[in-house]
Amino acid sequence: MRISVLVNHLWSIAETGLVKNQLSFIQPFFFEKIPASFTAQVNSTSHYDWNGDQWAVPLNLAASQPVNLGAGLILPRRRFGSIRSGASGSI
Repeated sequence: MRISVLVNHLWSIAETGLVKNQLSFIQPFFFEKIPASFTAQVNSTSHYDWNGDQWAVPLNLAASQPVNLGAGLILPRRRFGSIRSGASGSI
């Protein structure tokens, strides 16, 4: 299993020198290679709005398997949808 995480924080500063907007992003990735070159993937691009005290936590599921097409290789991918949730002050 391969696991990786991308973390980011954005902010803007108003002309008065006060912080106007703040957003934090957390994006974990989980990949698992299953026999016959099949790959299952789970990821979430979660973000938190510090001003609005609001979380958004979508969950994405995908599966793929390489296929030979002539001399090339293509990677068809099937997304199983995105589940979104958000609640004030909590996940």
